[in-house]
Amino acid sequence: MTQTAHTFSSIHHPGEMSLALVVARAQAQPVALALIAVMVATLPAVLQGEPVLGTVVWVAPLAYGVAAAWSLYELRRKPAELIVRGGFGTMRSVWDVARSRDSFDAERIRLHPLFEPGKKDGLMHIGLGDTVFTLRPAEWPRYTELLATLRQAAAALQSLSST
Repeated sequence: MTQTAHTFSSIHHPGEMSLALVVARAQAQPVALALIAVMVATLPAVLQGEPVLGTVVWVAPLAYGVAAAWSLYELRRKPAELIVRGGFGTMRSVWDVARSRDSFDAERIRLHPLFEPGKKDGLMHIGLGDTVFTLRPAEWPRYTELLATLRQAAAALQSLSST
C-alpha cells in the first residue's frame, strides 16, 4: 500500500527556474561583494602610487572562487521542499529541486524517520533521520498545515515502532 506524499514548498523553492538561473542568482550578491571588497582594499594602495596589479591578478580570482563556492554551499543547504509520507520524510535543498526537476520521482525518493517537532528558542525544530532542521514560519507559506502534517507523521512513526 502506497501512502500519499505531502509536499510543502518554502519561499526559497526555485519554481520553474533552470539550474543555471538558480546558480547565477545565488552567486550574484556574494561575487559582487567579494569583488567590491578587493577593489576597496586595493584603492588606497593605488592612490598612494603602489603597484597592485600583481596582487590583484591572484586576489580577484581567489575572491571570486570563494564567493562562488560559498553560494553553491548555500544552495545545497537551504531548504526548498519538505516531502512527508507516513512517518517518514525528506528535506530537499534548492540545489536538489533545481537539479532534478525533470527526473524527480516522489515514489523513489529516499525517506528518513520523522521525529516529533519540538520548540526551542521560539523556533520549531524537526528531526529527519540524523539531521535536525529549523522551521521558521516566515519561510514556509503553509506553516500551520506543515506542523499538523509533521505531528501526524511523527505519531504514525511512533505507532509503527510500538507494534
